[in-house]
Amino acid sequence: MITAIVEPQLDGKCFVKFQIPDHGKFKYITSFAENTEDVYRQLYFRIRKYICTTLIAWLLQRQHAINLNPESHLYVDRMAAVQELLIKLDYYKASSCRHLGNVINKHNDQFLLLAPGKKSHHYRHFETTIKPILDFCSKNHN
Repeated sequence: MITAIVEPQLDGKCFVKFQIPDHGKFKYITSFAENTEDVYRQLYFRIRKYICTTLIAWLLQRQHAINLNPESHLYVDRMAAVQELLIKLDYYKASSCRHLGNVINKHNDQFLLLAPGKKSHHYRHFETTIKPILDFCSKNHN
């Protein structure tokens, strides 16, 4: 998940370096903050944005993959789950980080229903990117 490295400055402000996961690596974004509260505000904003953009992109990929096999006995359930989760993420994307995490945690079973099989070339992305988001929401938003 996203972490923040904070370096206090002489003028009382803080220099903040955010470490953001990016396709198995990390990218860094720097910012200034007025105080500790501002650091937390920026951190929660970036976490919320990362969670939403990552999960929405993944859900759209899963929707495409599910549409490739409409004969599957789970087709209807999976498509319904994709649609419901996309609507939920769109609706709650501007909510607080805690509330968004609660919503994701509440729908954890639907996310897991959409997980690719272990033999899929998308499975690694699920394990390294999506599962940590779901775990973060589960641990921090119960």
